[in-house]
Amino acid sequence: MIINTRSIVLSRINYGEADLIVRLYTQKLGMISAIIKSARKKSNTKAVLFQPLSLLEIVLDYKEKKELQFLKETNISVNLHDLHTNIYKTSLGFFIAELTHKCITQIEPDESLFDFIENSIISLDKMQSSVADFHLFFMIKLLGLLGFDISNQLNKSLFTGKNMNPQLIEKVLLMLTTFNNSELLPEFHSDYTQRQAALNTMLDYFYNHVEGLTPLKTVDVLTAVLHA
Repeated sequence: MIINTRSIVLSRINYGEADLIVRLYTQKLGMISAIIKSARKKSNTKAVLFQPLSLLEIVLDYKEKKELQFLKETNISVNLHDLHTNIYKTSLGFFIAELTHKCITQIEPDESLFDFIENSIISLDKMQSSVADFHLFFMIKLLGLLGFDISNQLNKSLFTGKNMNPQLIEKVLLMLTTFNNSELLPEFHSDYTQRQAALNTMLDYFYNHVEGLTPLKTVDVLTAVLHA
């Protein structure tokens, strides 16, 4: 069955001598894996298309029972200008790609979830103001689309067992509540300590609620870059 669909690159790994295996979240098919033959050969320019969070339009002859799909055509659907060149946006992009990849366990398509991720990538790429809190806003909104309503848990019980002073807890609660209640990322003047405490709190929530979620490898790099 020939399918034309928008897709988001979530991960890529080298395979064999010159191939790539990519994990794509698509609008029409949900999560799929595809093999890109000879993508890593010097004469082939395809590899650059499959950077994490690249937004693509793909055509494939979809085989439901096959683990690896073959792409017939691949084109950029939205040109991203800063995401793959700005170190802050790139580190955020890798974090978002890994989090999304590990959290979306269902194969079936979810158009609302796809649109949210795609629009988030475009917004991050276009942002001219500080992006330091973008990942926290993304995490809050992703939880809702995954079926976890954190609204009723945005209180001091969220910090049970955490060694945080009351003033910091109040600041983090205000930050997360503001993000949860906002449709667009609000301007929020957080410092590194507050941001890091919010990230650790959100990560703990994800680990405790998203079944099978393993520690994210991109956290340390993201934290280092945003602290620089």
